[in-house]
Amino acid sequence: LILTKTHCSGHCIDYGDGECNVKDIVNPLTDVSNYFEACASGTKFTMHGGYEEIIKYNPWLSQKVIVVIRNPLMIIYSRFINYMEGRSDDRYVMNAKGMKKWCEDLDNMPNAKGLKKWCDDLDNMPSSNTMLNWYKKESKALVGERVQCHTEIWKIAQFYNMVFKLIKFLEEPHLEVYFEDYDVDPFAQMDKVLGFLEYKDVKNLKAAPWETHGNDGSGFFDTNKAVKMLKLFNLEATEDTKQAFSRYGFEHGRPSF
Repeated sequence: LILTKTHCSGHCIDYGDGECNVKDIVNPLTDVSNYFEACASGTKFTMHGGYEEIIKYNPWLSQKVIVVIRNPLMIIYSRFINYMEGRSDDRYVMNAKGMKKWCEDLDNMPNAKGLKKWCDDLDNMPSSNTMLNWYKKESKALVGERVQCHTEIWKIAQFYNMVFKLIKFLEEPHLEVYFEDYDVDPFAQMDKVLGFLEYKDVKNLKAAPWETHGNDGSGFFDTNKAVKMLKLFNLEATEDTKQAFSRYGFEHGRPSF
């Protein structure tokens, strides 16, 4: 077995620049065959200049599936941080426009205020309103009560719905790995993954995969808004997805970090 990392599809964010649109999001997140095809792609980095090349795999060669699961609220928080840290354009040119962007970014640094504005901007995108056509009736009603980052919540729920539908279709063994468990005992999680893959554990080469620092993000969400976000997730999630996320207490509509 060769462990291959893919991000499947449907997770892109529409910032209004044309690089991601409703079709890119909805097609793979509402059709298992589209999702299956997208899961068989990955990113290859060339030797010169870090150029990215999209490559395709034969999806029928897969034998086992590892699913990484994380609290949806923390996924949103992480995507916001990635957005703030991933700026690589010329927004800080030495003119009035550059100064304006610099001041805006200072105001929107990775904090609760910045996260709220980021979510508000996404929720006010034209595509956000269009995507309501694929929400359940109950979900639409809830969004009318101003659910923060509702498009992100919908995407996360549908993404995992597709994961578990695909696993059932393939009838392959799968392992659910929880992001938070790496904080508690990273080596136990690595042992679990290695055992599932039937890999040999080379003890002297094993090292912690990452370190976490600072706030876990729990203070970045207003409790009442977080409850609505989790309620929306629960409305859109299939029974298999609900079961996988049951450790977070979603069935009770309470935020758990």
